[in-house]
Amino acid sequence: MRRKKERLVNMGGQVFEETSHGLVPMNPYPQDEPEMTIAGFNAAFEAVHTGDLSNVAAMSGPGGIAGQEKRERDKVTKTQQIALDAPWDDLEKLGFKKTGNQPNDVLCEVEFPEGWEMKPSEEDHRSSYLYDPQGRQRGSMFYKAASYDQYANFSLNKRFTYRLVYQDKDMDFSDRHGAPFRGEVEDNVTGKIVFSTPYAKTMSTSSSDKGYWEQKDVLDKEANEMIEAWLNENYSDWKSPLAHWDD
Repeated sequence: MRRKKERLVNMGGQVFEETSHGLVPMNPYPQDEPEMTIAGFNAAFEAVHTGDLSNVAAMSGPGGIAGQEKRERDKVTKTQQIALDAPWDDLEKLGFKKTGNQPNDVLCEVEFPEGWEMKPSEEDHRSSYLYDPQGRQRGSMFYKAASYDQYANFSLNKRFTYRLVYQDKDMDFSDRHGAPFRGEVEDNVTGKIVFSTPYAKTMSTSSSDKGYWEQKDVLDKEANEMIEAWLNENYSDWKSPLAHWDD
């Protein structure tokens, strides 16, 4: 006789199994652990009904899905796994080699060059960073490790990156229309700004003003063109993640 499937109940972050004997707590962890999210509850609920009891425990554990993803991220970092969609032509030039083992549909095990290592992010449970022997951050990986939805993406960093920034970096987003901004180039080895464009601002001070976005697009384009002209003149291969790191 088949066992009747039980129902999960989420009460204030504590997960219970509804049985013939009443509600039985499924989460053995203290109440000061992070609460289970709705997504975690739904995933645990689905796991029960598919018989995947190991994932029930994971989803009901500390942090729910976030906790499971962090544990998987840490495991992947320690065992030197990288996303399948990584820029392998560039990685192979740096000395990285696929071992031939593929733990799942989005990752593969990799042999790292001597001195290179992956470290987990302290801010984001899905992110980790690649460092070279000099301790410079050379790449990053995002790994969504939820049992019901896995995804991984890896990218290599360039020596120089640029962005548009407002003069007052702490202003509210709603106050930025018409505020002065400029383009900046950052050296990812030293962390210093090595080039910047003059400050510019739109004549309009509201995004609802006629012509505001056209003005902003023109100024953005001018700043980007100045930056790229400077980079092309001083670092001709700046678009390559392999170039200029040891200049």
